[in-house]
Amino acid sequence: MNKLLLALSLGFASLPTSVFAGPSEEMTEIRGDKPVVLRADRAYFLFRSESGVSPVFLRIPTEAEMRAYDAAKREAFAKAEPEMTKRRESMIAAGKDGKTIPPVPTLENFNFVWDGVQNAQTVNMGRALEKTGKVKTLLIEALPGNYVIYGLGYGNIFQTCFCLGSVSFPAKPGEIADLGTLLVSSASAQSDEPELKAETGFGPSMNGHLVTWAAAIRPATPSTPAPVMLAGKPIARAGYRAVGKFVAGFSFAINRLAPIPGVLGYDRGNVLDLIENRIAPNQY
Repeated sequence: MNKLLLALSLGFASLPTSVFAGPSEEMTEIRGDKPVVLRADRAYFLFRSESGVSPVFLRIPTEAEMRAYDAAKREAFAKAEPEMTKRRESMIAAGKDGKTIPPVPTLENFNFVWDGVQNAQTVNMGRALEKTGKVKTLLIEALPGNYVIYGLGYGNIFQTCFCLGSVSFPAKPGEIADLGTLLVSSASAQSDEPELKAETGFGPSMNGHLVTWAAAIRPATPSTPAPVMLAGKPIARAGYRAVGKFVAGFSFAINRLAPIPGVLGYDRGNVLDLIENRIAPNQY
């Protein structure tokens, strides 16, 4: 598991999740070279994909983590504020252009980066539990909590965020959530996958220096086969819920997860929660 983002999403709307844990305990891929043993203090989720592009999973921070983040930010601001104020006053005294003078420093506009939690990580697609033809099945061991399918990346590069709409799912201790199949295509070329037809085919203008990816989730059904190595293990279809727009400042491109019937939809820029028949609130 690549620790891609250093707590960049601690501002994400918090939901009740697990107790605080350090970054080394976050997520890891389970390989298929030995029997799978589920830990009672860990959650699990699996997905299938033919793509080498990695999904980025975000664990929504706990209230304890948010308190720790807030305390660290306040402490850092208290140390930095005198120097920021002094620099601003010297720029004013020197008659600098008003457009270049920074605003009065406040806790709200303080640029603070905290590495106390690494709650967003990419999957190493080479560490599959099982491979059948082109299809790789990944099993992830993670801290229990609520997760967001946050985007797509390569290694330590966060390439495309689903800032314009995505889904979350709960990951419960000692259980496996089946996320179904992840479908990925360049947004520039027309995809043959039904779920991606309306999300692709926009031409090369969609791409800058890096590809803008389009993605869809094909949820698991009762007939979706489970990996042989997980026979007898507690597997349940993921309980997806729509997630409204959010901000991810470290991605190279912005897109949305394709609609999921009965779960996620869109209407003139609004993200729709089709389970509760409402507009999903923005997460900023």
